[in-house]
Amino acid sequence: MYVIYPHLRSATVLFATLFLLGISAHADPVSSGQASAHGHTYVTLGTGTAKVRGQTTDARETAIQSAIRAAVKQAYVDLIPQQQLVDHFSAIPKLLGLNSMQFIADFKVLAEFSQDQSYHVLIEATLTEAALLRQIRASGVILEEKKKQHLLILVSESHVADIEPRYWWRDMPSVGPAVAESLLQSALSQKGLTPVAHDMLPTDGTELLYQFGPNLNDKSARVLGQLYGADIVIYGAATADESANRIGSQQSYTADITLHLLETKSGNRINTLRASAAVLSDTAAEGGRLAIQTATQKLADPITQQLLNWNNRSPETTPIALQLNGKSYMSAFLAIKRVLSKVPGVKSIQPVEMQIDKAVLSIDYRHSADMLAKQLILNDFKSIGIRIVSVNDTIIIAECFKSEPVSASTGSGIPGDTTISEDTISP
Repeated sequence: MYVIYPHLRSATVLFATLFLLGISAHADPVSSGQASAHGHTYVTLGTGTAKVRGQTTDARETAIQSAIRAAVKQAYVDLIPQQQLVDHFSAIPKLLGLNSMQFIADFKVLAEFSQDQSYHVLIEATLTEAALLRQIRASGVILEEKKKQHLLILVSESHVADIEPRYWWRDMPSVGPAVAESLLQSALSQKGLTPVAHDMLPTDGTELLYQFGPNLNDKSARVLGQLYGADIVIYGAATADESANRIGSQQSYTADITLHLLETKSGNRINTLRASAAVLSDTAAEGGRLAIQTATQKLADPITQQLLNWNNRSPETTPIALQLNGKSYMSAFLAIKRVLSKVPGVKSIQPVEMQIDKAVLSIDYRHSADMLAKQLILNDFKSIGIRIVSVNDTIIIAECFKSEPVSASTGSGIPGDTTISEDTISP
């Protein structure tokens, strides 16, 4: 995004966010819950270009000032929600007209060069978040405080020739370095999501942590998530194997990875994602590592986007898991999804698990699970019947079975033909 104002016409500005809140300009990161010497900081990159007229040092100084203004501008764009930015756009020129140096805690020139009578610089600027937010609020922009997700990553890895899986929640060193978790941590951190550090374990939690092996399920992953105070747990396994295929001295290596996203509070699974990859390598160690790395990279963006969507969902909704049992569910699956999408209060529907005789949907719903179950059974699914087996606060278990077709006198027989309003059923 480029915004050119009259007082910036002499400079060409390019800017890009480096990290989100909580990273200092130095080598050591500052977590979102800590304060550096300058308070909470915001780090961004800015580049500036200035025409060389006379002394090169003057052009360099002008380019640095231009880059600092670009960094501050980018900070405003990142910190102000899009709708607020649109509503208060007339205030932005005034904000940009302020002395940019008042927001700078530190900066350093990363690269610079002179070419064609122009001087170019690339800077890394550390901005004081508190000062930025004060000016933003003073301009009339309303900033909503959003709770950051805390994520726990639990991925076991089996590389080629490993005698046992590699995983960190054990009472002895791993047999080798893990690849998948490091990649996921990097991808999530760059989007402002916060993986929980392994050493954040309560002092009395070590014994419980070591009780779990490499093969986790929803129940054990949830326990570990609660132990670490995580909102979301990403757990699963990655496996690398040697393939029979060869070309010259290189062997083919494959990897498969399965990752589950679990909400700790409810125990509901948000989603399950899988990926595979194949690579060529001269050695088994390198081939297995590259295969797992490539497979994990395929999931990094989808997982990040899924978590961002989950974090931005309406706080008024409750995630409810709908489990459909029985081999007949497939016949009514699309109709059930269509009916649910029309139920007042349903914000989103995500398939979580699909098997021959079972399907699980995660539904963001504004009311109770009991009310959603009642909404569901008011509809006619033609040759498929639905029997609600059990309902609790966050889970509905239903059985699908074949039934006699609905007679013409009872309605159209089209799934979802019943019209329901929020007033039809009392919670």
